[in-house]
Amino acid sequence: MRIMLRFFFLSTLILLTQISQISAKGKKVRLGYFEAGSTSNHQLLRKEFNLQLEQLLPDSVQFAFVPNGYRSAEWKREDCRRMASELADSKDFDILIAIGPWVVEDLIKAGFTRPIVAMSQVDPVASQFVAKNGQPVIPNLTFQAPEYKIEEDLQALRRIMPLKKVGLLFFPSDSLQKKSLIRRAEHAGRQLGFETVYGEGYDNSGTYAYFKALNTLPKDVDAVYLGPMSGMDIQKINQFFRNLRNLRKPSIAYEGRFLVDRGAMASNNAYTSIAEARLSAYKTVQIINGATPSDLPTLLKIAPSPAINVKTAKICKVDIPIDIRIEGGLVLDLLPTSGDYLSLADAVSRALQANPDYLATYDNLIEAEQLAKTTLANYLPHIGIEGYIGYRDDNTLNNTVEQLSNQSFSTSITFKQEIFSLETLRRIRTANISVDLARTNQIANGLLLEKTVNIAYLQYLEALELLKVEQKYREVSERYISISEVNTTYADQSKSDLLRWQAEQQNSVGQILLATGNLRATEAFLLHLLNLDGNSRPEVDSSFATIRAFYDDYELLSKYIPPEKQQHLQHLIYSSARTHNPSLVLSDQRLTLQKSLLRENKASFWPSLALEANYNLTDELDDNIGSIVEKSNSWSVYGRFSLPLFLGSSRFHKRKALQAKMSEIEFMRDAKSIELAGKIGKQVSRLLTTLGSLPRLQRSQELATNGMSMVATEYEAGGKDISSFLESYRTARQSELNAIHQHYQYLIEMAELTYSAGWSTVNTYQTFRDEFRSHIAK
Repeated sequence: MRIMLRFFFLSTLILLTQISQISAKGKKVRLGYFEAGSTSNHQLLRKEFNLQLEQLLPDSVQFAFVPNGYRSAEWKREDCRRMASELADSKDFDILIAIGPWVVEDLIKAGFTRPIVAMSQVDPVASQFVAKNGQPVIPNLTFQAPEYKIEEDLQALRRIMPLKKVGLLFFPSDSLQKKSLIRRAEHAGRQLGFETVYGEGYDNSGTYAYFKALNTLPKDVDAVYLGPMSGMDIQKINQFFRNLRNLRKPSIAYEGRFLVDRGAMASNNAYTSIAEARLSAYKTVQIINGATPSDLPTLLKIAPSPAINVKTAKICKVDIPIDIRIEGGLVLDLLPTSGDYLSLADAVSRALQANPDYLATYDNLIEAEQLAKTTLANYLPHIGIEGYIGYRDDNTLNNTVEQLSNQSFSTSITFKQEIFSLETLRRIRTANISVDLARTNQIANGLLLEKTVNIAYLQYLEALELLKVEQKYREVSERYISISEVNTTYADQSKSDLLRWQAEQQNSVGQILLATGNLRATEAFLLHLLNLDGNSRPEVDSSFATIRAFYDDYELLSKYIPPEKQQHLQHLIYSSARTHNPSLVLSDQRLTLQKSLLRENKASFWPSLALEANYNLTDELDDNIGSIVEKSNSWSVYGRFSLPLFLGSSRFHKRKALQAKMSEIEFMRDAKSIELAGKIGKQVSRLLTTLGSLPRLQRSQELATNGMSMVATEYEAGGKDISSFLESYRTARQSELNAIHQHYQYLIEMAELTYSAGWSTVNTYQTFRDEFRSHIAK
């Protein structure tokens, strides 16, 4: 105890001297970083801290990083102690930022006397360097202790799912913190009605090992509570969550959104690092201004900001309650569950192979072809054989004196050949036209399906991008909720900022739910077209829909933007449509079919000529020799000439009906042609109008987002009020949404125009964009 008191007075004296020197210089503050080991979450924390510190520092003060200003023990316990001793002897730092476990304990034991701002500490209140009031007993130390975080995390997990047993995987700095953590978790579990168990395992460097610790947990735990993933790189973290998913074990993370993105099912505080970095930066400025670190606040109040990984919850068979879904930032299941990659060309090809409506056109074509062959068969020889054998009693034995028989048989072979029939020839021609009509109808259905898949694919991509924008701006609002909470609690800022950001966050949640519903609807329609179920979601390709590709289009099409050039482009596309558009080709073929039916009607009064032949073998007499010698064989050959003279008036009425129908089809064909010309004109106009407006919308988006970034910097530094920031925030959000929507409207117009022109990508296996560009370039 005496040693601790001596260290306390000595360090206080040295600290006051150093702080006065910092204030006296008033120009530059030298910062250093000391970590137990590097992690992605620590990198995010450092980056956020630097950003906040730059904004909070007075203009007269700058901070600088000295050479070798960053030390990391890389999760080796002995290296951490050695580096702490080296730092204690170094005079290169004015303030040291300590991140992770061990570092504070090792620095204090090594005699480090300059200010220490500690971050990412799990339960520091349980440390031997903290008094009963929660403040450090070491004057050069300050840290952040999230109030009731462990208890609130477990309570949040209990709200999500029923629990009987929860496994704890934490990385405490020492045995005191370990005991405190286990005790707090056990107490919270008893209150919530479940048991808690602790898993433990260490590697060869004396560092806590998550994979080993997971294996020590009982198999019957319902869920796992994860502390900071210390000592784990991204690959190990991803593998760890794959293991949890394979075990069907849901997890809640002490750290925020970072681990939920990696595969944890939930976090109760998605933006912990932002609030911690803000408070640390605020305290660093206070230290520069002369405050004693141990006198600064240590309690970090963080409002719950849930984050839920929908995919993990689904795999672990956890049904997230609706209130949690509304409160939480959903990390959506946007990745494929089947792992299949589906380009736009793949999607079109699959639809043509699997869509039942389109497959039915194959059978329709086969039916037409067989009917045509049946009609043609009338001009092929007809050969038949028939015979009979029987017994009849007509009293021949009683009525004649000759030996006759009541038994008889007959066999005949017939041959018929149509030599000339104009009506049959016309009927054959009509059947062949019907085959062409069925084939063109199949092409038309295929092209329509191709267009529908293209548009559904684009709408799905658009829904994905719109959802990402809404999620981004929700993250912005929740970032400033965290900052406003720190400012309200520790910097005497009005609570109105916090309330307004909370209102903005709730609006963002509503927009995300709407965007999510739109995404699911577009996804369901696309999967329906591809004849896939909802469990086979593929990974889609957006490379053809980039802004870079748009500017390639702009270079090709911008010369057509003037009105006089638009008409030229319309004429070019319509000229191609007259040849390729299946609806126009169908109109022409229907007219040709009607003309053939009319000719068939006229041909019914033409004469026809046929050849018929028979060979007969008949036995009707008694086989006994009598006065009658029977010749049983006979044959015949004759030509048949037929000329209808009058068949009533029905043929003339039918002819008039066919003529009227032909006239109707001609008018419909002309109307279809005029309609298509007008449609192409509108589509070209809309396409080129959007083409001209998109660069300005993109520039507006860039200016708005850059402006929001500038206002955000000034707002965080206290130079702008919330009204100015909210205005730039909303303007930036709306400009992004507008730019995305107009970009995809442009692509949809191009897909529609490609369909109107009759250009198909089935044989070329490319996107409609490539097909459109290739035709226009010609």
